[in-house]
Amino acid sequence: KESEYVYLQIADDGIGLFKYDSKHHFGLNTMKERARSVGGSLDVHSRAGKGTLVAGWLPCLEPERMKRSQALFSIKGKNSVP
Repeated sequence: KESEYVYLQIADDGIGLFKYDSKHHFGLNTMKERARSVGGSLDVHSRAGKGTLVAGWLPCLEPERMKRSQALFSIKGKNSVP
């Protein structure tokens, strides 16, 4: 059975993202890893002064796989997925 996917796209016209070395700023990498872990993808495109585009494909998970993957969506012990 071929999986169904949800496409998401978030864009703004802000100042863009700036790359810098830091051991404390890894949110976008974590988002990409989480998308890949369930068979999806996430891309970030940003240009200084031109804004940012975050786009991704996420598979529609079957209920059993959703339960196994809920840890990916857990925030301090609270699930954001019903």
